[in-house]
Amino acid sequence: MNNFNRVKRFILTGTPGSGKTSVIKELGKSDYAVIYEAATDVISIEQAEGLERPWEEHGFVGKIAHMQKERQMNATGDLQFYDRSPFCTYALGKYLAYWKGLEFKPSPVLLDEIDRCLKNNVYQNKVFFFENLDFIEHTDARK
Repeated sequence: MNNFNRVKRFILTGTPGSGKTSVIKELGKSDYAVIYEAATDVISIEQAEGLERPWEEHGFVGKIAHMQKERQMNATGDLQFYDRSPFCTYALGKYLAYWKGLEFKPSPVLLDEIDRCLKNNVYQNKVFFFENLDFIEHTDARK
């Protein structure tokens, strides 16, 4: 069995502001391998380049999926915790399309990444789901 299959990758998911990132930060302090959420970083990068609302742009979900794949492929450690996943990105894309009144058409980048993850059993089947805390800390990405 190669090292890729021995790695345990756990997904933390849930609504914005449910505490996923706070838990990820604490896990990182305990020397676990943690992989931060990509959407917030994509938003930050795009806003730094002058795009005020990147989530409204074509290709936004694909950029998130690409960053998630890069991070997953470069992560080290036999036990890894992920603040969201390509499966969460699919749900985000579906929500954004609904919000815009459009039919959801996932990007080829996202579909390829989901297919790769499923075929290779990249993530553990058990997911940590965080429930809404009924309040949210506002950030530049979360207004």
